[in-house]
Amino acid sequence: MSTESSGRWDIVTRAGHWLVAGLFLANQFFTDPEESWHHYFGYSIVAIVLLRLIWGLTFARGPNRLSCFIPSKTAITEHLRALRQREPYDTVGHNPFGAMAIYLMWAGLLLLALTGWIEYYAIANFIDFADLHEVLGEGLLLLVGVHVSAVIAMSLYQRVNLIRAMIFGRFR
Repeated sequence: MSTESSGRWDIVTRAGHWLVAGLFLANQFFTDPEESWHHYFGYSIVAIVLLRLIWGLTFARGPNRLSCFIPSKTAITEHLRALRQREPYDTVGHNPFGAMAIYLMWAGLLLLALTGWIEYYAIANFIDFADLHEVLGEGLLLLVGVHVSAVIAMSLYQRVNLIRAMIFGRFR
């Protein structure tokens, strides 16, 4: 693996990130379950997340590969130690907390779509899927807020513009 490819977010990762972010944000304005746009945005998010998962398991290289950001107890402990001692946590890609947030967001987005689909097509009546869909959506909004706040905080702490890296692909 070349150092050029190992220190970059590839176009699939970046495009997927911003498309999902934009569609998720846009879907906050189309909350009527009868609204076609809400469904189209939701289906699009599912397709993009599944594409990203397939990409990360197969063709992706460097930090884009899912196996490169599996959070472990050791990585979490080391990251916390580095934060407490105000030392840099040297990693190309996601720190363990960022990795956990990403996996939680992907799972949350897929569950959000599933609950919306079940509710819309009235597949099951034993749970109020509309309420569950709403709670999941609000939980994801909270998680996105934590994610954005953490990206800004870590950018300032590490003196690396992580938002720019997700736009242009380069970490440093």
